[in-house]
Amino acid sequence: MVEKSKIKEKQPIDSSLSEIIKAKDYKKLSRHLEDGIEKYLHSDDYINYLKFISQFHKYSSKNVQLILEQNPDASRVAGFQTWKKMDRYVKKGSKALFIYAPYTVDKKDKDGTVMVDDNGTPLKSTRFMLKPVFDVSQTEGEKPLPKQVYNLTEELDDPKKFVAYYNLLKDLSPVDISIEPIQSRANGYYNVTDKRIVVKEGLGEVMTLKVMIHEMAHAILHADSSAFFGDKTYRKQEFEAESVAYIVSDHLGFDTSDYSFGYLSSWTDRGNELSDLTDSLEKITKEASKLIESIDKTLTQIYTLNAPENKFEERVAIARNLPVAIPREPKKEYRQAEPTPKKTVENSLNSRMSQ
Repeated sequence: MVEKSKIKEKQPIDSSLSEIIKAKDYKKLSRHLEDGIEKYLHSDDYINYLKFISQFHKYSSKNVQLILEQNPDASRVAGFQTWKKMDRYVKKGSKALFIYAPYTVDKKDKDGTVMVDDNGTPLKSTRFMLKPVFDVSQTEGEKPLPKQVYNLTEELDDPKKFVAYYNLLKDLSPVDISIEPIQSRANGYYNVTDKRIVVKEGLGEVMTLKVMIHEMAHAILHADSSAFFGDKTYRKQEFEAESVAYIVSDHLGFDTSDYSFGYLSSWTDRGNELSDLTDSLEKITKEASKLIESIDKTLTQIYTLNAPENKFEERVAIARNLPVAIPREPKKEYRQAEPTPKKTVENSLNSRMSQ
C-alpha cells in the first residue's frame, strides 16, 4: 500500500485547474501538477498517460499532463491561427485548453540592467506563459487533416520490409544490435561493458522490434549504468525503458496489451519519492519524443518518395543515404552474431534484461 506520508507533505490545493488557469497563478499551477503525479501510481492511469504522450509526443511532460486533465479525449491540439492556416476554424463558443509556451526576455542583473555578452549582444532567458489551444474536435473544415503515411503492422508480414525496418532501428541505435540465441527467459539485454544490444532470436517480427526499442532506451538513458539486477536503480531504469518502448510502440501501431507497470503501486514503498517519478516522466517523454521524431522522419521519407518508380528497397536505401546499387543481405545481417554462452547472458551483472 502506498504510504501517503511519503507522497504529500504539503497541504493540497483546493482550487480547480480551471480556476488556477483563469487566475494565471503559476505557482499554484506548478503545485497542482506536482500533486497530480500521484494518480500515475495506478497502472491504468499511467498507461493512459503514456498513450497521451504517444499522441502528443512533441509536447513536454507537463503539457501532456495539462492537456490530459483538461480534455481526456483530446487527440490533436493547435492554436487558433495554426488551425486557420490548415483551413480549419474553431467552432464558436469552444472553450480553450491551456498549455505552457516558451518566450524569451532580456536577462537583467539585480539592478535591472540588461546583461550582454562579450560582443554586446543582450543575453536571453526563457520563461513560460499559458497559451490557449483547441482540440481538433473543436474545429471544423472541409479539408482533411494529413494522416500518418505508414502503418507498420500492415507491412511486417513481408520479410523484406521487416528486415528493412529492423535495419532502420539499427541505424538509430547508439550501439550495435545483433540477434542471437539466449538461453535464459530474457528477450534481450543491453551489455554495458561491450556497449551492444542482443535480441533473442525467434521472437517474431513485432516483438523483435519492441525489444529493440526497449534496449535502445537503456543504451541511451542508462549507457554506463552500474545497477545490479533487482536493486532500486535497476527497477527504476527498467520502468523508464519499458515506458519509452510503450510510447514508441503505441505510436507505431504495435499491440501494447502485454505491457505492465504494476511496479508503480509500490513506488514509494521501495524508497522512491514522487519527485523521482517526475524526473523519470521528463526523461521518458524526452527520449520517446526523440525516437518517434527520428523514426517518423525516416519512414515518411521512404513512403513519400516516388513510389511507382522506386522499389521499396530503393526508397529505404535513399532514406538511409545508402548507395542503391549495394544490396543488403538481410538473412546474414539478421543472424550475424555468434551464439552467446548461457553463463554470459544469465550471470553478467553488466547486462540489462527485458522479460
